Amino acid sequence: MALYAKLALLATHLLSVASYGFSSLQASNAGDDDLGGRLQSVPSKGLWTKLDSSFKSGLVIGYVFSSVSIFTIFLSYCVPWARLSKRKRNKMTMKTPMMASLMERREKKIKEANEQISTFKMSIPRVSFAELKKATTSFDRDKVIGVGKTGTVYKAAHPHLLFTAVKRLLDFQHSEEQFLSELMILGQVQA
Repeated sequence: MALYAKLALLATHLLSVASYGFSSLQASNAGDDDLGGRLQSVPSKGLWTKLDSSFKSGLVIGYVFSSVSIFTIFLSYCVPWARLSKRKRNKMTMKTPMMASLMERREKKIKEANEQISTFKMSIPRVSFAELKKATTSFDRDKVIGVGKTGTVYKAAHPHLLFTAVKRLLDFQHSEEQFLSELMILGQVQA
């Protein structure tokens, strides 16, 4: 029991050192059977009151800091997503009369280009990829006429045609609009 009392006194002293700075640790062992005396009770009731208020203020500071940290993390994660979804909504709702007319004109041009392509398809004989490969000598570098953004143009010699230009596309999906405009230009040159 005396050891417990000494530990309590030591803990109290350490807490007071943390709060008030160093002071001397005094204990009386008078009347204690094991240690030759009995420990006196700690007279500093104000220390526990101070400890309680510092504990309370530490708890409040910790709570506020944690709340602000969680709120900051929440904002840094959610706000960019909110802005992104707002941009998408703005793009969808931005169909002003001018935008609508531009979109209509674009759709009309694409429709006309598709009609012209279908007209070209009827007038141009079909050639298989194997025949194109044979006519360009397996797309040999010596047969290259030019290199563009959408692909490479080769000189091809067909048995039933004289000489033709063959364009091997790099990535058709991303260059569809460019390809359509090239076909329209070639159609105008041919006519």
